[in-house]
Order: sequence, then structure tokens, then C-alpha cells
Amino acid sequence: CRDSSGLRFYLTSKLREHDLGYLSFGSASSAFGIAIPPSTDRFEINTYCHANATKNFPKNGITVVSSFPHTHLQGKSVSTKLIRNQSVASYLFNADAFDFNYQFENRLPKRIQLYPIYFNFHIIE
Repeated sequence: CRDSSGLRFYLTSKLREHDLGYLSFGSASSAFGIAIPPSTDRFEINTYCHANATKNFPKNGITVVSSFPHTHLQGKSVSTKLIRNQSVASYLFNADAFDFNYQFENRLPKRIQLYPIYFNFHIIE
């Protein structure tokens, strides 16, 4: 059997109207990032995307159209929340029962805009 699949790239000097990219976030992929104690029935890992991760976003934001959760073989449930003003604004993904063998790209019913977060530092002497 011979596979004839592949990729074809086209180069142009003309910018397209829309760009597509991937934004990945989660816990560190190391023994310190995900350390599940032995003989544990349930173990919860909470991670947060620091505001510094948005510093290179354009001022008009980025548009999120889908999410793709991944927990390797250990995850039993997974959710990704967008938190604004200290409350959940929406979910990018929410599965109480997650199965590694049935992963899929979750297309959002409504696009979500993410904006850069700026900090104002005040030095008081």
C-alpha cells in the first residue's frame, strides 16, 4: 500500500484577510507540572493562563472558533473556562466524562474574542 497524502504550500507577498493560528495552554509537561499521587481515586489539576501570555495579541483581539482538549490517558473530565471579571463568562470546552479514545475538535457555537490584558503598575514611594 502506498500513501500519496501530503501538504502543498503556496507563498505570496499579498497578505490574506484572516490569519489562522493555534494557542496552546495548560500545565507544564513535566513531573512537576502534572504529578498525580499514587493510589489516588480523584485528583484535580487547575491551571491558569497568565495575562502575560496575551501580550502579543493584537489590540482588536483574537477570535477563538474551536477548542481541542487533551489529557493524555489520565484525564476523566476536562473543562476550559473563560473568566472575565472574576466569573465564568463562557466555556470553551466542558466534559464531565472525557474519553481519550474519542477526542475531537470542539467547534464553538459562538466565536469568542480574547483581548490582550494590560497591567498598570503604580509605584508608591
